Amino acid sequence: MRKSFTALKGRRLVAACYLVFIVASIVLCLYNFTYDSILRATGKLQTVYLTTADFTEIDQIEIVDKTTLLTVENEFGGGDPKIILDYSKTPVYVRSITTDMRFSRAPGEFNVFYLTKKAFALGHTYGTSDRVWGAQDKSGVWHFTLPRTQYYGLRIDPGTFTANQISWSYIILNAPRSFFSYFTFGYSWLFGLIVYPALAAAIIGWLQEIYTHYIKKRTV
Repeated sequence: MRKSFTALKGRRLVAACYLVFIVASIVLCLYNFTYDSILRATGKLQTVYLTTADFTEIDQIEIVDKTTLLTVENEFGGGDPKIILDYSKTPVYVRSITTDMRFSRAPGEFNVFYLTKKAFALGHTYGTSDRVWGAQDKSGVWHFTLPRTQYYGLRIDPGTFTANQISWSYIILNAPRSFFSYFTFGYSWLFGLIVYPALAAAIIGWLQEIYTHYIKKRTV
């Protein structure tokens, strides 16, 4: 056991840590694909195309038509438009929200708040810690990825400004995904690849030195 703990050192230790990180990332991607596939096969993860008729509640928003909204001021002259989807009676699994929403002016913060079972049971509303920000791809489509759980409600906040006309062709919950899309790594993963294996190797190397020093003291 002593040899196994101190066998990897220096560059070999760093390489091993990077290898473990990459393998763990691939395993996680496979797990995500398998889990989502099971949910889809059992009907728990369904693809839903939303229209304005599906909005349970809107705040500081006027409906122009089925695919167009206009944000308006609140009583204090400010702006904080909200679209609420209530699933408190029939909780749903939502892994992603995809939309090609277009804005007449830059929206500012565009994010989605979610209401989990725990928050709902405690009587909480949409907290600032329970939200995700959208990532816009080159074609202008917004993608929101949510934590893997059931939701009792969702709140889409399409920006922070008033007099903003919003139009779209689609808003999709749980859009179909290909197998290879689960292996698309973003900037956060790249940051992790750069930092975490090197940090792990440094910590393990430090523990190896302490362990070696301790063994030497015992054998003296």
